Amino acid sequence: NQMNPTTPQSTISLVDSTQSTLSALKSEITLPIIFPFLSVRQRAMCQLVCLHWREIVLSKGITAAIDVNDHVLFPLSQDTSSYRNTAIGSPLKPQSLSRSSYNDIIVSNTHTTSNHPHRELLRGLLKSSHSSLTSLVLNDFLHLDPPVDIHPTLPHLCKLKRLDISRIPLITDDTIHLISAHIGERLEVLYMKDCRGVSDDGIVQLVRSCNRLKVLDISHMHQLTDKSGVAIGQNLTELEAFHGRDNYKVTNNSVDV
Repeated sequence: NQMNPTTPQSTISLVDSTQSTLSALKSEITLPIIFPFLSVRQRAMCQLVCLHWREIVLSKGITAAIDVNDHVLFPLSQDTSSYRNTAIGSPLKPQSLSRSSYNDIIVSNTHTTSNHPHRELLRGLLKSSHSSLTSLVLNDFLHLDPPVDIHPTLPHLCKLKRLDISRIPLITDDTIHLISAHIGERLEVLYMKDCRGVSDDGIVQLVRSCNRLKVLDISHMHQLTDKSGVAIGQNLTELEAFHGRDNYKVTNNSVDV
């Protein structure tokens, strides 16, 4: 209904304020009801409705789990399927790369990461899931550029308990230090197979911070020595499963601890 031209301005402002409050209240009631029935992509799109919906979506988060191997969330195309058919292979068929093959992939990635279509999608999903994400699976995402794609997000993942960064060539001690500093107290499961850019120093800091780890996989990390093995034995007192396949520099000294 149109206001009478003689209606005081204060009354018009009060009506507008009341309508805005009612609209916000309806959003807070209806959005949580429909949210479980929406796909992750649809939940993300809800942010575009209005600023209030965006605030609600970000406060709740759009998903509890992100898995780059989920072809519904990350559809395969000719461009995206090619990197999964490289020498590193599938997580269902674990294998260890030769040093030359590993270095070739790192050199290749430094020139191609910016062109990968899933990197921007991943960053958007992470940004919209700060308050809800409990599981992040990134294994075999060869084109991932950690400083750009995941480092800015790690300090905000307040519920993350499970992380898989296996076989990502550009993972280094810098990433491990951020994990230790920001999610170490909550992390319970960590897979980091074949992360050969991580040193003993990174592992030592990791296990000192992530002392609630129940599952740890550092297989095929040939650079690690007893410095890592002893630190794991001394700090991870709640560990239930440990995988260290082909870490030939680790000796019985670590096993004893």
